Amino acid sequence: MTPPSSRRTPSPAAADRLGELHERLAREVAALRTGEDWQRWLKTASRFHSYSFQNTLLILSQRPDATSVAGYEAWKALGRQVARGEKGIAILAPVLRRLSPTAPSDSAPPDAEPALTGAPARRALAGFRVTYVWDISQTTGPPLPEPPTPQLLQGQAPPGLWDALADVVTGHGFRLDRGPAGGANGITDFGARTVRVRADVDDAQAVKTLAHELGHVRLHDPATAPTAWQGQLACLGLIEVEAESVAYLVTAAHGLDAAGYTFPYVAGWADSVPGHTPEDVVRLTGERVLTAARSILAATETAPTDTPALVADAPRATARPPAPDPAHDALLAVQAKAAAFFREHLDHSWVPPYLHGRRLDAALDTPWDAGRAPAGWTTLVHHLRDHGVDDDTLLASGLAIRARTGRLIDTFRERLMLPIRDDDGHVIGFVGRAHPDASHRTPKYLNTHTTALYAKGKHLYGVHQNLPALQAGTVPVLVEGPLDAVAVTTALSGRGVGIAVCGSVLNIAHVDHLARHTDLAGRGVVVGFDTDPAGHNAATWAATLFTGRAIRARGAEWAPSSDPASLFQQRGAAEVERRVLDEAGPLTDLIVDRRLSRWEPHLHVPEGRVGAARAVASLLAPLPDADVTRQAHRTAKRLCLDTRVVTDEVARLRSSPLAETLGSPQLAAPTRPATPSLDLPMRRRSR
Repeated sequence: MTPPSSRRTPSPAAADRLGELHERLAREVAALRTGEDWQRWLKTASRFHSYSFQNTLLILSQRPDATSVAGYEAWKALGRQVARGEKGIAILAPVLRRLSPTAPSDSAPPDAEPALTGAPARRALAGFRVTYVWDISQTTGPPLPEPPTPQLLQGQAPPGLWDALADVVTGHGFRLDRGPAGGANGITDFGARTVRVRADVDDAQAVKTLAHELGHVRLHDPATAPTAWQGQLACLGLIEVEAESVAYLVTAAHGLDAAGYTFPYVAGWADSVPGHTPEDVVRLTGERVLTAARSILAATETAPTDTPALVADAPRATARPPAPDPAHDALLAVQAKAAAFFREHLDHSWVPPYLHGRRLDAALDTPWDAGRAPAGWTTLVHHLRDHGVDDDTLLASGLAIRARTGRLIDTFRERLMLPIRDDDGHVIGFVGRAHPDASHRTPKYLNTHTTALYAKGKHLYGVHQNLPALQAGTVPVLVEGPLDAVAVTTALSGRGVGIAVCGSVLNIAHVDHLARHTDLAGRGVVVGFDTDPAGHNAATWAATLFTGRAIRARGAEWAPSSDPASLFQQRGAAEVERRVLDEAGPLTDLIVDRRLSRWEPHLHVPEGRVGAARAVASLLAPLPDADVTRQAHRTAKRLCLDTRVVTDEVARLRSSPLAETLGSPQLAAPTRPATPSLDLPMRRRSR
């Protein structure tokens, strides 16, 4: 194991990169939860209740084979019907009596605040009554939806990472082995001081699981965990969120993309933490997770790729010229060959008429340089092989993937192709738009996967294409898709330029990328994400990102269920110009107003107004105090409430027990009684 004195501490820029990765985790978990499949699962899960220990025993004694139980009306709401003649399972349901809002409660702490005006009256337990539930096997109807599941990682692990992590595990006094883990991917036994990783997975999954178990070792060992924290360890959801978040940060820093496993895994566990949304749970665990990840990275003598500091006018000329890298140059040459190939297949294809019909002819010309990927499975692969490109380089470039048969096939087929360029103008990747008549199963947009040249979470589309305008002080307009960027740049004719995140969540690396080429602090930025729920979530996160860095951000509102490219096609440049240049107001106004609009049908009753105030408060809690004060006044005025209703709710969120226990720098309370210590289970399994 590397001596502590020789371990390298991640640089401030590397630490920022870890923070950006953790922020991405929270946003991706939120995006996953807003997806249609996940929402359907959540609606199903909400129909079932968490049964008490006593009721669990009652169910077990009457129907030992029960798997999913619910009441008659709950099954009916899910489209299933209790079969005729099926006998119900008797359980006990609580009977509650209503208390007046000011009445004392035996269960409430002596310093508890009275309920807000209009809040539901409190209730106290008065007794129990018998009610009945039925198991799914006693019902008929459509099958229940399955929640999104983590996908095991495949392929090789980063060289040396397993050995480095293993040294850290053994350095903590744990024995590491490979073998059965009781149906899980890994298991940590604090009593026996062992960590086990299952042996029948690819190296990439094995090293990710080892990083997960090391997260448990660093954070949840009863021999070292702080007493106040042990009180929270009874919540298995928190434990698994922390361990998997550490694993994500560590493996991502080493270049291993675990998103397909981590995001659904974290979302599932975080959903079990009472009183908090999963994305909030991820953020509130941030300080502990980041501290653990940094220490592990220091112990393994690595650091994440440095992210440039947020300084708009940092002189690039002072940077040391990079040493020649033949492998890097070879990848650039392959990307240039591919761009030329796509341009050669542009004429007489569907792409020019398609772009013309959307008023996006500019995409065909320099500097956008649209092309077309032909429909064949191996057309580009054969072309590049004929030009001397070997298979390893093809795979490393992201232009080819290996099929189940083992042969290489083209990554992009029958797509409008737009090259992504680095700051020097070199093609480093592509984003491809599917044929408009493609099957609904075909992804609309497809990006080059992460390579040595390109990472979607690091690069923006349109920066190089709009470089002269950005350097001249033109305002950047952040949009979601590449054709949105073309539309905005075309419509605004030099008074604003479109920059696309291409399906990624805006993060600090993106902001730094943009800040290298324009004065964000002086000029500000316009955020023009789509009007759907995912776009609203992205805009909300962007507001937090920009306000925290004193960057003036305005929000452009498109037509309902629309985007900049569609608006440009249907209503022309004047409409885009009006919404971006004339009507865009403070971004925080936009996201607060959008949140309030969801509550519009309920604002005629006090409970609805208070609920809306609480919903807005969750948006405001991460923002600076000046923004909170302004938005609290706006919200209270619209809801006909006292401003203190909003500000008190923000204060409550910032001082929540979870925030204080997890040590969040933004949401921590100054003082609270220590949480009583509870016994910690000695074994933790990773699903």
